[in-house]
Parts: sequence; C-alpha cells; structure tokens
Amino acid sequence: MIEPKNLTTHYAAKSSYGGLLLDGVTGTGKSTILAILSEILGASPGWRRTGIFPEEQTYGDFWDELQANPESPDEYKTRLLAKVVTEVEQARAVDSDYHFILERAQYSLYAALPDWRLYASFDERLSRFNPIAILLDISDEALKERSVNRNDRPWARDQLIQLHGNESSAIKSLRGTQDRRKEALEFSKIPYRIIDTTSGKWDVHAAEIKAILMGT
Repeated sequence: MIEPKNLTTHYAAKSSYGGLLLDGVTGTGKSTILAILSEILGASPGWRRTGIFPEEQTYGDFWDELQANPESPDEYKTRLLAKVVTEVEQARAVDSDYHFILERAQYSLYAALPDWRLYASFDERLSRFNPIAILLDISDEALKERSVNRNDRPWARDQLIQLHGNESSAIKSLRGTQDRRKEALEFSKIPYRIIDTTSGKWDVHAAEIKAILMGT
C-alpha cells in the first residue's frame, strides 16, 4: 500500500504553473470559480490558449457508475480522465504555450474509490506539464448549507439523506470524502494549495487562484 506523505511537506512553491487541477467536495464553489477564472485568465499572457475541462468531462457519473457496477474494469472506471489527459498531452505536443484547467481530477476519483494505483499514471503524466492542484475547502456549517441543503439542487438533500440516513451522517460522509482528497494530494507528484471558500467571496477566491497561477 502507498503511504501518504505528511500534509505539510508538499506545499506549492513554484513561481508559475502550466495548468490547474481544481478540486473539492460539492458545494465548495468549483464551477463558480471556474467560470470566473475562464474570463479573467483569458486576458492574461500565457493563458489565452487554455483547454478547460469541466467535471462532466473529467468525472462524469463516476460515483453512480461505481455503485451500479463496482466490478467494471479499471480502464472503464478511469476512461474520462484518461481521455482528458491524452488531450492535454496532444495539445502540448503542438503548442508549448497551451495551458489547461481540470475541474475535478484524480483527487475526486480517489475520494470515491481510494485506490491510488488506479490514478498514479495519470498523475505522473499531468505532472510533466508543471500544474498545480487547488483543493477548495469549507467549514462543516457551510458544508451543511451548500452541499447538503443546496438551493440549486433541491433533490440532492433527499438523495443524501436516503443514502446516509440523516443529515449528520451525510455531513460526516462528505467530510470523509474531502479528507480522502487531502490524502490523495499527498500521493500526488503535483504541488498543491488548499483554499477555504467558506466566505463565498468567489471573485476574491478566483483572483487568489489567478495570482498563484501567474506567480504574482
């Protein structure tokens, strides 16, 4: 079994990056921040040619498929991430200035199916392009409000309660998946930062991530 490194030893320290892996439990603001980043990075030198891969392309229905068919081949489980990584490699092969953003990546896959063996090769391949992973995090109270009781997904609460039995157990389970993402960061060869988005100040968080990417 691969043992994770200490969480304090793998903190991002490079001055600029060639890609971004944006991850976090549902409700942390990934899609909102991604939308803002796609606009503000478009005017930035070096990021004008950027491939943006939303979670539909990187993660899809991974969790649902895992519950429905847990014995499916590993290649099938990771097929979406494999396709995206190959696209990134092909784009970089013809354009050294190409940058990329993945919404959800190997960290979310690991959170659902914690077997790093399945994701190590993708992590290695992505690491060659000097990306950074940004894990968005929130408080337990915000987890309750924005992950369990989501206004934009009223059906999500019923699903979570049905799956976990009660609200407290649902929050505990979601926190567990976030902890597994942090564990995956330690397996990864890619440097990372953890940003608390409890405040919901999306423009501020996006600007912080842009500054990290640009090395400013």
